[in-house]
Amino acid sequence: MALLAAISALDGFAVLSVAFAAPGFSRAFGANAAAQGWTLATGLVGMGLGSLLLAPLADRYGRKSLVQVNLALMLLGMAASAAATGYAGLIVARLVTGLGTGAMIAVLAPLAADHASPRRRELAIGLMSIGYPVGGVLGGTVSALLLQGPGWRAIFVLGSVLAAVLWALIRTCLYEPAGSAEDRRPEEPRRPVPMQADTLPQAAKVTAINVLFVTSGYFFLNWVPLMVVGAGHSPAQATSVSVVANLSGVAGGVLLGWLAPRFGLQRLAAFALVGSGCGTALFGSVLDNLGTALLVAAVTGFFVFGGFVGMFALIAASFPPRVRTTGAGWVIGIGRGGSVLATLGAGMLFDAGMDLADVSVWLGSCAVVAGVALAILRWRPLT
Repeated sequence: MALLAAISALDGFAVLSVAFAAPGFSRAFGANAAAQGWTLATGLVGMGLGSLLLAPLADRYGRKSLVQVNLALMLLGMAASAAATGYAGLIVARLVTGLGTGAMIAVLAPLAADHASPRRRELAIGLMSIGYPVGGVLGGTVSALLLQGPGWRAIFVLGSVLAAVLWALIRTCLYEPAGSAEDRRPEEPRRPVPMQADTLPQAAKVTAINVLFVTSGYFFLNWVPLMVVGAGHSPAQATSVSVVANLSGVAGGVLLGWLAPRFGLQRLAAFALVGSGCGTALFGSVLDNLGTALLVAAVTGFFVFGGFVGMFALIAASFPPRVRTTGAGWVIGIGRGGSVLATLGAGMLFDAGMDLADVSVWLGSCAVVAGVALAILRWRPLT
């Protein structure tokens, strides 16, 4: 679990590293808004492709093997980012990095579920998942120091070194879970593992719920700094609000995983989704007062990351072990569309003249609808 949490932290750092380094490469390559947009968006595209295309290979060749491939892609992508001499090279490097990070997200939750007892499965996924916000917070802190010293390239160098260290640790310390592709008899051919038809209706409903929730959750996480600055506060204050949301999210993720065996995963996840939606809807209306904004951001972050942990656990349990990573990869990959929709859709709504409060209500309602749908869904785990 410690190794998986460390990989999740690196995943969070790798995803956000381009944002951390943006002030540096913008000065080096020129403040080209279109090129900057492509640099940010290409990582999301790579993540979606990684979840959809690479993650299913884990059920065919083994989950440990795919983790090593993902770390190698992250290492290569971040090393290439550090060596980029212009936006074109950086965009290609971010696509490679995104392939690794996207597939990694899809394989970590099944790996955590495979290595845990049934009673502690949700807690294991929660402990793994908190690495992501921790990686973002620590990565942002270290990156700020690197920007003042060695420069923006050092951010990507650090990421590639950490990927190499974790690759070596995974190779020597992580075993392939029983029942996976590597557990087959040597003479058994490596054919693609088919999805069972009776799992598809439930998986389709979970996918739709996840898209609605991710749309709301990523709107909150991505737009918090911009909304705080737009309300007249300083960039430093905006960063503090974002950090508070991420840190409270660590507590939310662990608590949901710990309470799930007692109160039920589906019930707690639905509650977290509704809570995150209500918090997001309220956040846009309290930005005038920084203290109130910090409080609402903390509560909303608590529910957002609790919702992420709950959905990861639900997604992992919605497929039998032999196709768990394939199924999770497709559900999470389709959910990436929600993250893109949140990023671009919010900007379009702002450009159309909607204020912060109205946009927050509209996108927050997506998570509320997702939570209500999850609460009434007839769902059963497939262990």
